[in-house]
Amino acid sequence: MNRKIKFLASLIIAVIICTSLTVFAGTYSPTQVPYENYTYWEGFSGDLKKAVYSKAMYYAEKQITDQSIGTEKFNEIKDVFSGEDGKVYILDSRASRIIILNSDYSLLKEFKNVTDGSSSISFAGASGIFVTQDGRIFIADTENARVLVTDNDGRLMKELGLPQSPLIPEGFEFRPTKIAVTSKNDIYILSDGSFYGALVLDNHFNFKGFYGSNTVKSSFADGVANLWNRLFMSDNKRENSEKNLPFQFTDLCMDKDGFIYTTTGKTESGENVNGQIKKLSPAGNSILGGDSYNYADEGYADVKGNSIETRVQDLLSLDVDDNGYIFALDSTYGRVFVYSPESRLMTAFGGGVGKGTRLGIFSSACAVAEHNGDVLVCDSTNNNITVFSPTEYGIACMKANQLTSGGDYIAAEPLWKEIIAEDSNNQLAYAGLCKAYMANGDYKTALRYAKEGYDRELYDQAFSQVRKEFMNQHFALLFFGLVFVVAATITAVIIIKNKKVSIIKNGNIRLLFETVGHPVLSFDRIKEKHEGSVLISTALIIVYYAVTVLKSMFSGFSFNYFDEASFNALFILVRSVGAVLLWSICNWAVGALFGGKGTLKEIYITVGYCLLPLIFGDAVYLAVSNVLTSDEGAFLGIFSTIMIMATAFYITVGMIRIHDYSFGEFVLTSILTVIGMVLIIFFLFLVGVLLQQLAGFIITLVTELITVLGG
Repeated sequence: MNRKIKFLASLIIAVIICTSLTVFAGTYSPTQVPYENYTYWEGFSGDLKKAVYSKAMYYAEKQITDQSIGTEKFNEIKDVFSGEDGKVYILDSRASRIIILNSDYSLLKEFKNVTDGSSSISFAGASGIFVTQDGRIFIADTENARVLVTDNDGRLMKELGLPQSPLIPEGFEFRPTKIAVTSKNDIYILSDGSFYGALVLDNHFNFKGFYGSNTVKSSFADGVANLWNRLFMSDNKRENSEKNLPFQFTDLCMDKDGFIYTTTGKTESGENVNGQIKKLSPAGNSILGGDSYNYADEGYADVKGNSIETRVQDLLSLDVDDNGYIFALDSTYGRVFVYSPESRLMTAFGGGVGKGTRLGIFSSACAVAEHNGDVLVCDSTNNNITVFSPTEYGIACMKANQLTSGGDYIAAEPLWKEIIAEDSNNQLAYAGLCKAYMANGDYKTALRYAKEGYDRELYDQAFSQVRKEFMNQHFALLFFGLVFVVAATITAVIIIKNKKVSIIKNGNIRLLFETVGHPVLSFDRIKEKHEGSVLISTALIIVYYAVTVLKSMFSGFSFNYFDEASFNALFILVRSVGAVLLWSICNWAVGALFGGKGTLKEIYITVGYCLLPLIFGDAVYLAVSNVLTSDEGAFLGIFSTIMIMATAFYITVGMIRIHDYSFGEFVLTSILTVIGMVLIIFFLFLVGVLLQQLAGFIITLVTELITVLGG
């Protein structure tokens, strides 16, 4: 017995040490975000995004200031617009001034106020400008509740107030902030405080309706609560109750094809939302495919892990270039996020968190515009515009992505290889190379790049072709091998049955497998005849832990989100082995209080034997997931669920037979067992926290004593 105990202890320690040391590589916090140029990798664990440094696609080239262009001092720069005529238009809001620059950012002309014959109209407090192809300037005069339409010299052509229409709600406050005008001269106006979307006017300035409002997301519980309130709430309470309103747009722009893009900033509750950037169809529906995607940053911490003040991101402005690339500005942190036409983040740059102490960071970033490849960012506090120019690396990334998006994978291949050589953190490059090798018919290499780039969709496509080639080459061998295995199995079963051969000599091991087909009789033998083995039960628990770790690490890539930076085998140890031990101890303690007849040894053996379906299920999952694509693996989830239900069934039968319980008594004691497990976990956590604080106090005390004695 002593040898068995020593062997068992050695086995447990060896498994724990090996799996912990070889697998555990530290934990990753999704709030770690670098402040230099960076991007996010996707596909690690569901929707989890991982921030990584990236080579700079843009660099801060210069600042446009009143001194650099030779004009009077800027008062409050509020917006910037890049016109199709190649000129740059700057809105100096508080000074009621428009500054027009040449394409090289030199001063062309400017005008202060709008002239209407002999009178002068101020637009101090305006928030946005838009310039049409024919040179008309639309000014969103927010504080004066109007839109001014002028020519290129500031002469008034039209003044637009709140349209008169029964479609506009009573009491609607018209405070225009942003404007976009299509090639057909349809006018889209955002109004501050409006939750109905953009106001749309036709080319004759007639109101056509609201366009593209956000929707309120609600759960099933919210729907039930609303129905209850409608049925039973009084009229007075109903009128005074708060209504859930959609979040308003903060900016809109238009691409070369006339599609409207919008962005939504922070919510009133201070929580980030999904789908902040939208590309709207003519019907006002989002067609970008990012309604469930959280743009910009999800967390806020220094890349080194240093804590900073947490603030809520606010996507305040956006622009789209002629190739469909989206430039979104987070005014809270002063970062510019560049997205591909497919809504994949390519890079993020800028920053400052309100400091704005050097070139490339901001105090109050308020607007962004793309101009001939450059990115212009307004700072309303420092009253300047920072010009970010693309690097050679950035130009190559844009060109390679355009070729890939256009289906010219072969031409994009050498560019993607150069990009990976310069920056291995470019996830889009791996996808681009995967598509290039698939186009060349080299599916094995494509498979490798898809896996390195964590692109499971492309991995499935390449894997299907690799598997097809393998089957074509080895079909005969696989077919006859399968026939031989089936025939040999059937023959062995017949021989064993006819000659009554006993393959398993050990009674305890034979009892383990008999448990699967005859659980009631097997658990009765454990209780009444004291059969069953603690050693076998312990071995099963260890095997269950090992298989769980292997499943997490080595199951098929299409089904596996293993990340060595966040994987912790010790957590799985607690979740598997720890759960079994806790259940055994707590169930024994509860049983002692409620008349349960099972001993701790019997409970432990029973639970260990009941893990057999889980072990079998995980082993099958591990093997089969490596030969299926994600579309073909739907049955794996069903199979795993069946194995879990089988284990639960065996535990139910086992506890009832071991304790001599009725089903009701089993349910009651199981609930109390779970409560006991939770209390023990809480107690252990509390003890751990206290020990940590005690250790910190002792270290501080020793440090101070050393300092005092040393002084």
